[in-house]
Amino acid sequence: MVTTGDADALTSALARWLDDDAGREQAGRAARAHVVENHSIIHEARSIVQVYRGLLA
Repeated sequence: MVTTGDADALTSALARWLDDDAGREQAGRAARAHVVENHSIIHEARSIVQVYRGLLA
């Protein structure tokens, strides 16, 4: 985590991230899995239907 306004910490964090190919790949896979599991079109559509049902109740 980088504190807001700490440019040196941000530079250091970005340098570590850019140098870590395996870490970026793992993070990308985890991010994709999260999106597929939690934000699929079916999941989003069901969430919208629940909102409308709540409004109509």
